[in-house]
Amino acid sequence: MNWFNLHLVQPALAQAVKYNVDPKTFLIVYLLHYPLVWAAFAWILVAFRRKQNISNPVIVWICTMLLPWFYPLFFGRLPWYLDAALVALMTYIVWHGYHTIQKRLAIEKAKLAPQEVAVEESA
Repeated sequence: MNWFNLHLVQPALAQAVKYNVDPKTFLIVYLLHYPLVWAAFAWILVAFRRKQNISNPVIVWICTMLLPWFYPLFFGRLPWYLDAALVALMTYIVWHGYHTIQKRLAIEKAKLAPQEVAVEESA
C-alpha cells in the first residue's frame, strides 16, 4: 500500500490542491482513468488483430488519457492562461496521437499486405 500511496495517491492529491478542485473527486477520477485507458488500449489491439477499423477505439483511448484533465479544466479555478494552455495541450495530444497511430498502422498494414511477385512469362 505504500507504493500505491506514494506513486498514485499523493501526486493526485497534490495536483488537486494545485488546481483548486475537490481532492477526493480528483483522486477518484485520477485512479479510475487507469483501467479505462488499459481497456481502451486492449480494444485497439483486438480491433487491429481482427483487421477492423480502429478509429473509434483510438478516439476513446485518447479521451481516456485526457480524462484527469477534464475535471480541473471545467470545475477548477484556474487562471485564464492555464485554461488556454490546457486546451491547447489537449488539442495537440489528440491531434498528435491520432496521426501517429494512423502512420504506424499504415506501416503495419503495408508490412502485412501480400507482396506482388513478378512472374516471368515464357513463350
